[in-house]
Amino acid sequence: MQVMTLPSVLRVRPGESHPGRDGLFGRVHAFRLVPGREGSMEVRTVQLGAATIGIVESVGHDIALDEPARLTFLVPLAGGLGVDAGRGRLEARSGGGLLLGTGHRSTQVRAPRSGLFRALVAMTPCRSDPDGGPAETPFRTVPRLGAEPAARALTAYLHYLARELVRPDGALKRPTTRRAAGALILDLMAELDQVGAGTPASGSGAAEGRVRLAEGYMEARAGDELTMAEVARAAGIGVRALQLDFQRIRGMSPRAVLHRFRLERAYARLLAGDPATTVTDIALLCGFTHLGRFAASYRARFGETPSETLARGRR
Repeated sequence: MQVMTLPSVLRVRPGESHPGRDGLFGRVHAFRLVPGREGSMEVRTVQLGAATIGIVESVGHDIALDEPARLTFLVPLAGGLGVDAGRGRLEARSGGGLLLGTGHRSTQVRAPRSGLFRALVAMTPCRSDPDGGPAETPFRTVPRLGAEPAARALTAYLHYLARELVRPDGALKRPTTRRAAGALILDLMAELDQVGAGTPASGSGAAEGRVRLAEGYMEARAGDELTMAEVARAAGIGVRALQLDFQRIRGMSPRAVLHRFRLERAYARLLAGDPATTVTDIALLCGFTHLGRFAASYRARFGETPSETLARGRR
């Protein structure tokens, strides 16, 4: 895997006993590199709006910390890790992941026999409880990322962002696109957090009105860095209730409806045929951050590629 060049890099070398603070660490109480192995720990992070993503490479380390207000998703790429948090021990290796909430935890990271431990990480603010504090999120293992849609989607997007960030002309070099990527990370993390959550009561008679209200809000702001939490607030309900209403009334998620609005906006802009505009410019302006998926979903929706629409509009 190519080493990422991200805006923030933290290195801890042998003999150093504390990693300090960066975008991935809360309040660190204890830290040590695993003795007997040559090398260091390196943490590379980037801030995407309210979300933080990063990659950790290590010869192996133990760390104890308190995380007061953020949700953490860890995806090992090589090696494994175990977490003790007073709720039993959780472990994950390549192909699995861990979802960790707030509070104290001790983590033991171990590299494979040859090479370094590597992991992708995403962190977002925890949802709030009725009193305004961080809601309790059960620590849990995701044994097989591919078997859980929310984990699969988030992991695939983290891999995409890792690749995009090393490209000299990558989409994430633009601040607006970074914010849009952060909004999507917030949504994907919220979906993962809600797996197994109870179903809130939602009156079917009012559901259609709430869906129309949410759709109006999304259509008007389709090019903005929207999260489903914002859309839910506009509709006067919670995120889980919003998702259920859309599944009942539209048969799809609210994020899928927003995706359709963005495709329609992109189509109109491309058809306008502005000679100074590129397909990439329009995709990014319409809220798309994954350009490959944009092209594929655009062709599936309109039966032609974005560049064919643009060329047709310029005739």
